[in-house]
Amino acid sequence: MSNEHATDSLKKLGAQAEQKINNFIQDRLNDKSFIHLAKAGIQNHTSTLKKLRQYNDLLALQLNIPTKDDIANIAKMGIQLEEKIDLIEEKLSILVDELHLSKNYGNASTIVDKRYSNSKKSFNSPSERQKKLSMIMSLMNNQDKDSLVEAIKSNVRGLKEG
Repeated sequence: MSNEHATDSLKKLGAQAEQKINNFIQDRLNDKSFIHLAKAGIQNHTSTLKKLRQYNDLLALQLNIPTKDDIANIAKMGIQLEEKIDLIEEKLSILVDELHLSKNYGNASTIVDKRYSNSKKSFNSPSERQKKLSMIMSLMNNQDKDSLVEAIKSNVRGLKEG
């Protein structure tokens, strides 16, 4: 019995304390001077945070440490690079397919043109593709690695511009 009485007393005491705290909070929220004081404190805190961020950026620059913004920029560049690599892989796959088809069936540009039309970006005309393909084949047959690398680089530059 005393246990139940103690529990009831504790519940009543908790409810009274909760009511007093709620009344205190309501009084403070209705007090205009308290609101102005809180506003000034928040503005001071915001100003301090801005200064800390500026000092952090300056220190990171001096110590050659990347900032949060630097890492975000690198992440964006990584995503852009992945997209460009995907596009290059797609175009290279199409050229390889065309190479295999042209070896097996002669001029297979009409077959491969269907794949080009489904691609995200526009490609060169069939005659230009055939010229590039012939150039790559001759470079591969001659095994002139420097010329092949330069041709691939120029095609990659063309992809970036396109």
